[in-house]
This record gives sequence, C-alpha cells and structure tokens, in this order.
Amino acid sequence: LNMSENDLTDIMETDQTTVACMESLRDKEWLDHLNLMLQQKIPSAGQLMEAVRVKMKERKVLTEELAALAAPVSEKT
Repeated sequence: LNMSENDLTDIMETDQTTVACMESLRDKEWLDHLNLMLQQKIPSAGQLMEAVRVKMKERKVLTEELAALAAPVSEKT
C-alpha cells in the first residue's frame, strides 16, 4: 500500500466520527426509551432498572475494549 500519513489520518478520523455518531444515536435512543418509561403514569421500577443495567453493561464492554486497546500501546513504549 502506498499511503501517506495524511491519508491514514483522514481514514482514522472518518472511522472515529462514524463511531461517535453511532454512539450518540444509541445514547439518544436510550434516553428516549427512559423518557417514555418515565412519562407513564406509574413507571415500572423493573423497566427502569433493566434500562440502567443495559447501559452499565455497555459501559463495562467499552471499558474492557479500551483496556485491550491500551495494553498493546503500553507494551510498545
């Protein structure tokens, strides 16, 4: 492959922007789901707990992925 550093940077920025947009959309959908539950006359504690549990699990997965990505970088330095 004949790619310049600028080409690689452009590709990486596009990928990061796409990921950020997808995460933002997921967060908005999650908040909309919570708002819908809270607007019910009697919100179900079980539904709210399940929504929070799903978000916590997502955060755990993202934290583990970040740790996995950081490990190879720290080994190289």
